[in-house]
Amino acid sequence: MLITLATFLGLSVLALVIMVMMILKIADMIGPCPVTAASPRVVAAPIAASYGAIGLGGILILAAMLPVADDLIQLAAIAALGLVAVCLGLGFTQAVTALKAILQEQRSAMAEAAN
Repeated sequence: MLITLATFLGLSVLALVIMVMMILKIADMIGPCPVTAASPRVVAAPIAASYGAIGLGGILILAAMLPVADDLIQLAAIAALGLVAVCLGLGFTQAVTALKAILQEQRSAMAEAAN
């Protein structure tokens, strides 16, 4: 049971770390604002941190529930990994959408201020 739990935690946290890094990479790809030279990374860092905290909380809740499935722990771990993947994917989509919305709002405000 301990090996299954450690494998679940390792794979889940690895997926979480990869997605946090992807949020930061997307911010780097957007590039700085041409008017103010503000970096999107300033906005992406708190979004990635909150995504990571919420994702880790979900992973730990599922990991705490795994020992309840005493005899079927391998099956429960596979199902839990699937749930983690879906939840992290949905959260990633929301995080990137929030990043784009905030950056678009900042650029619109800068464009209006320049006029």
